[in-house]
Amino acid sequence: MARRHKRILVAVTMLLVYAALRLPTILATNTQPTTTGASLLPRTDDAARDADHLVVVAGHAVYTAANHEDAQLHKEESWFLEPFQHGQLETMLAHIHRGVELAAEDNATLLLFSGGQTRVAAGPRSEALSYWETADAEGWFGLAGVRRRAYTEEQARDSLENLLFSICRFHEISGR
Repeated sequence: MARRHKRILVAVTMLLVYAALRLPTILATNTQPTTTGASLLPRTDDAARDADHLVVVAGHAVYTAANHEDAQLHKEESWFLEPFQHGQLETMLAHIHRGVELAAEDNATLLLFSGGQTRVAAGPRSEALSYWETADAEGWFGLAGVRRRAYTEEQARDSLENLLFSICRFHEISGR
């Protein structure tokens, strides 16, 4: 039985990868949006229009402190963490830092923090916004130019959605 589930999982994964790779072609063959529909989308600036790479940092926690002082960012009490996440905050902060570094290497790269409002007890705050605000509070780790190419995807609830929704959000932002 487990072998059958594994085959199904592999088949579904392959289908999703194929769909993600075909998405630009599928979207290009659709009719152009109406003026009304186009006006609902955010304006694509030059940095986003030139983007052809995407760095995704998947969120795992929600920042809940009232202020964004550096001293608060590195305290576990300032984050809503699941019991198994205690002791992992510095790793999460390192992921944010590394995402900024990777995006800084190429001006044609968008940085996307992904993660929705996954913790009811944390209030109406998303993982993505928490990570974006952390990078901002850290001064983008000395790489301030990344800020204008950093966005959020605030709907994902798990790793698969982080990937799929980020691809869709990239298209929404860049038009590509």
